[in-house]
Amino acid sequence: MSTPEKYTATIKEKRWLTSDVFFVTLELDRPMQFKAGQFVMLDLPQPGERPRPFSMANAPKKNGSGTIEICMKRYETSVTAPYLDSLPSNSSVTLRGPFGFFTLRDSPRPVFFVATGVGIAPILGMMRDEQNKKTNRDMQLLFGVRYDTDCIFMDELAATLPHCTMTLSQPSDAWKGARGRVTEHLNALERPEQFDFYLCGNPDMVKETRDLLLSRNVSAERVYFEIF
Repeated sequence: MSTPEKYTATIKEKRWLTSDVFFVTLELDRPMQFKAGQFVMLDLPQPGERPRPFSMANAPKKNGSGTIEICMKRYETSVTAPYLDSLPSNSSVTLRGPFGFFTLRDSPRPVFFVATGVGIAPILGMMRDEQNKKTNRDMQLLFGVRYDTDCIFMDELAATLPHCTMTLSQPSDAWKGARGRVTEHLNALERPEQFDFYLCGNPDMVKETRDLLLSRNVSAERVYFEIF
């Protein structure tokens, strides 16, 4: 793993993917060596605000990445997304990284990703990295959100993974895809013990999913997770 360092980054692109999910592309002052799934700590200049962690959604490059992509959810009490949205393009921010161990392990087993909300970010980075490397690794994704309007990266996910399921817990009548929480779909998964699982999302989902997998004879050593 690379040693975390401090970087100055310039805002090159920013946009709202949904009404409460914000996406930012940052250009670094020098290339960063990181592994898909890792995160950075973004500094906030407001008094009393601590650095915030955000996973990279882009795949790393062999000689270091000059840009990183992050996305974040806006909560009622959050300040990061509104702060970044208020900055003009080409404004500078500071961050440290890379951090984290939520990365793909070398394994002959197929991979099963489970994500909710912006927990898709590090998993998207892993998927993009495997695609760039042309590993042909067997990967499946179960991605849960609440409403139709919460769906992000749908086209890319469907194009990248033949086995990609997006499920909505509170869909509209017009929704034609899967319905229900991710745990409901995992209950119906055949032979879960054959997979390595990577979970990322809110604490309740991660705990419930991990408990469910363990109850279905999946080894704890093959369930990797990151809590958002």
